[in-house]
Amino acid sequence: MLAIVLNRRDFKEFDQIISLYTSERGKIEALAKGVKKIISKQSSHLEPFVLIEVKVIKGRELDHIAKISMVNIFKNIRNNLEKSLLANYAVRLVDKMVIIGENDKKIFGLTRSWLEYVDGVAEAEKSLLYSFMVKLLNCLGFAPELEKCVNCGLSRKNFVGFDIRNGGVHCRDCEKITIDKNYFFSLTSGEVNFFKVLLNGSWEETASHLANERILDVIVKFARFHCGQKIFSF
Repeated sequence: MLAIVLNRRDFKEFDQIISLYTSERGKIEALAKGVKKIISKQSSHLEPFVLIEVKVIKGRELDHIAKISMVNIFKNIRNNLEKSLLANYAVRLVDKMVIIGENDKKIFGLTRSWLEYVDGVAEAEKSLLYSFMVKLLNCLGFAPELEKCVNCGLSRKNFVGFDIRNGGVHCRDCEKITIDKNYFFSLTSGEVNFFKVLLNGSWEETASHLANERILDVIVKFARFHCGQKIFSF
């Protein structure tokens, strides 16, 4: 089955546990025996954000990686420090936010298409990473509401901010209603539109926009609140 390597951690002297997001089983963890040995031929195949074909055997306590073949190492990402940092953050984000056994082909397709796009462009904007984050949140059922006010429920164009706790935009007509300032962030209409591009736009559309740090901060705080994870800004 196809799998994207998310993370790896040491287990005993020469072994590691590899976190994978697979096309068939979703997120799994499997033991790679002897992978830390200098002579190991598997080690380079199990680096984060490598796309592999893998055979996994059911074990008594841990599944075991039995066979690996390389599909795409994403060479252009690995040869570019900024891209490499973005890709490492993205796959670790999947590892952190998705539980073992969570099987959603949309998450696999999202991650693969993002890596392929970043690998193919000359430069990767930070906005691409945060678009990946908000699209991942959408796959996990935490899509932000950007089309109607989360207070009054009406579709308006005069949105003035984003309510982290209630998960969506807030219109000007509801501005005087008591708002918990710890969870409310003022946004311009242009920033709300940029947020929509991050959620609904293609990678090409996202890449055409420079990163807006205020929106990126809102997305990270939104992810922290609704996923209960310690997610840090890139």
